[in-house]
Amino acid sequence: MNGRDHNATHATYTALRRVPSYSPFVVERFQRCLDLYLCPRMVKHRLDVRPQDILPSLPTPKELKPFPSSACLKFNGHEEKVLSIAIDPSGQWLLSGSEDCTVRKWEVSSSRCISVWHFRDIVKSVAWCPNAVTNTFSACIASVILLLSSTRVSGNVSFPSLGYSVHSKVENSRMPEWKEGDSGVTVHLASDVSKVTWHKKGDYFASLITGGSNVMIHRMSRRTSQLIFHEQKYSIQSAMFHPHRPFMLVCTRSCVYLYDLHQQRLIKKLSSGTQTLSCMAVHPGGNRSTI
Repeated sequence: MNGRDHNATHATYTALRRVPSYSPFVVERFQRCLDLYLCPRMVKHRLDVRPQDILPSLPTPKELKPFPSSACLKFNGHEEKVLSIAIDPSGQWLLSGSEDCTVRKWEVSSSRCISVWHFRDIVKSVAWCPNAVTNTFSACIASVILLLSSTRVSGNVSFPSLGYSVHSKVENSRMPEWKEGDSGVTVHLASDVSKVTWHKKGDYFASLITGGSNVMIHRMSRRTSQLIFHEQKYSIQSAMFHPHRPFMLVCTRSCVYLYDLHQQRLIKKLSSGTQTLSCMAVHPGGNRSTI
């Protein structure tokens, strides 16, 4: 009699086929499925945690030393906003381009201004040629890329203009024109140039057109230019050469694309998850990039 329910109601059936099924069978089987496939039927209480308790405590300034606590050098000379700076491969000289239409060459160790070159328009970007033997740097003035020698004396720099205005918005596919003169080598593009990046060897450089959707590669030794791929759907923010391989990294507002220049194909697409990308830097080893 042990284990039996004495309060159960007994019924008599004339045949086994008349015995009904177990009435709570479906409910118990469903509850068993919840145990196996979902989760235990328990009431979980929500933890009341303050956000300030999760954040780690900030270190004191003494624990973060050594760090710069005062200005070491200050480069004074520009009358308007500075838009771009560049340090030469040796680390001795610094270039700065400004809205006052000048490019200045500074000595890094003493902040002394060595040379000043005056142009007829705003200097948007400056960059040193990685080949230290040439002593060449590039400056972007409107729709012109100017290649100058850093040993040139200070003064006004003039260059010949083409038939169209430097601020005209012509088709980006129009091939640039190379000109040589006393002021140096000039590359006239169809629209305003925003930035120039150099290859490690110092012979190739890439140019970005303001608001454009393409990258143009130029070769200084042969005075030639070419488009490397069709126009992108989004405006390009930055483009850089890979330090050791024939690759180019193109940064748009949403993604970074890695292209093989020899095979002319897309290798990889990198997405950061952020809404807008503005700039990019590649590690000298070529294995990492910062956006």
